[in-house]
Order: sequence, then C-alpha cells, then structure tokens
Amino acid sequence: MAKDKQQEQDTTSKIIKGVEEKILKEIVNFWEGKDEETILTPKLTDNYRNLLAAWFERYSTELAQIEKRYPTDWIKLRKTVKSVKEADMRYNSTSDGQRRIELKFKLKSLEKNISALKDRLRRFELESFNRY
Repeated sequence: MAKDKQQEQDTTSKIIKGVEEKILKEIVNFWEGKDEETILTPKLTDNYRNLLAAWFERYSTELAQIEKRYPTDWIKLRKTVKSVKEADMRYNSTSDGQRRIELKFKLKSLEKNISALKDRLRRFELESFNRY
C-alpha cells in the first residue's frame, strides 16, 4: 500500500514538474520574444499565475518542513566541526541543504514570474478601458 502511494506521488511530481517547466519556458520565451505563437491572453495569463501560485505554496510547504529540521541538524553538525562557517557548508552539502538552496531560488523565480503575470493582467485591464 505504501509503495503504491509512493509511486503515485512520484508520478504526480513528474507530471507537475513537466507542466511547470513547460509553462515557465512558455512565459520566458514570450518575454524574450522567441515564441511568436504563444499568445498570453488574459485568461491564459490568469491561469498561469494561479498555477504558479499553487506551486509556490507547494514548494513553500516543502521548504518549511526542511527549515523545521534545520536547527536540529545544524547543531549536530556544529558539534563535529570547528567553525560556524564549516557547519554551514557541511549542512549545505546534505540532501536537505541542497534541496533548501534549490527551493529558495525556485521560490524567488516563481515570485518574480507571478509578479510579472500580475502586471500583465493589470495592463490587459488598462487596455480594455483604453488607458494604456
């Protein structure tokens, strides 16, 4: 039963990652003017913004779990090394440390993309009233 649940989570994670990468690539290509076929309509822009916000929440929850373990793990590492910097570096080389770094950058990227999409929606709104 647990194995089935793990496989389901792995499959879901792969699907989400694939969709996330596709959307982010579409957005970046649009911003850079590389993909003339991608038309970010107001509806599509809003849908992308909502999906990115959902991923932001998902990754924030995962980061929160890592952050809760961080103090305990770091203190254990600190007892085995001479300096705080060395403890930080050793923690960053653990799987939790690596994932923590990855999530922080991913969250920052999502935040910027959400903001850009929000600005685009605002522009659509102004254009609809001929104010842009």
